[in-house]
Amino acid sequence: MDTKYAKYLIAETKNYFSENAEAFSGSRNYLWPELEDLKKYTKEGERILDLGCGNGRLFELFSGEKSIEYIGLDSSEEFIAKAREKYGNHFKVADLLKIPFPDNHFDSIWSVAVLPHIPSKQFRIKALREIERVLKKNGQVIIICWNLYQLRYLRILLKFTIRKLVGLSKLDFKDILLTPKKMGIRRYYHAFTRRELKKLLKETGFSIKKIEFLKRKDKKVNILAVGLKCDIIKL
Repeated sequence: MDTKYAKYLIAETKNYFSENAEAFSGSRNYLWPELEDLKKYTKEGERILDLGCGNGRLFELFSGEKSIEYIGLDSSEEFIAKAREKYGNHFKVADLLKIPFPDNHFDSIWSVAVLPHIPSKQFRIKALREIERVLKKNGQVIIICWNLYQLRYLRILLKFTIRKLVGLSKLDFKDILLTPKKMGIRRYYHAFTRRELKKLLKETGFSIKKIEFLKRKDKKVNILAVGLKCDIIKL
């Protein structure tokens, strides 16, 4: 993807979420059921970064653990305002491609439904290298991506694939612009596969601890990847 166009999509995505923070927060006011079990990836006394925290709902996953130090970052001032209003002063506005913390600072970094909104492999690599930089050695990154390879999305994936093949799209293959009914706006997504996500994590210096589908009512709704900042575990 052309760098200029990728930057345009990044700016548009930020604007979409800022302008529709109220509607989006209304559809994300509770933890997805499949996230509840992920608390097993935390340890007592950890310093956790929630990257792309949105309205801060992931805070509820750790709120009962007083020894965990939680920080949420998001590029949307509107989302951060909502997170602070509901959960307190654990949040700050920041560019997710330039994390404002020193090297080796966090024990784990969580990125829920964020990476698919970053256009171009170039910028996704930049995001993951920033994550790797601020993670401590042996620290974990927990990434969740929406699984778009479900029946209801195959038609739109095919549409954008055809447009790319005939030269009518500036997007990359497996990129789409989706318009959720509840929000009525077009948002950029990259349709990750497990194989692609695994390859990207390895390319940016992570060993793979786990990669699997997360199910909701027997549907494979999300992809979970857990990576380690080390070379101990290999698949």
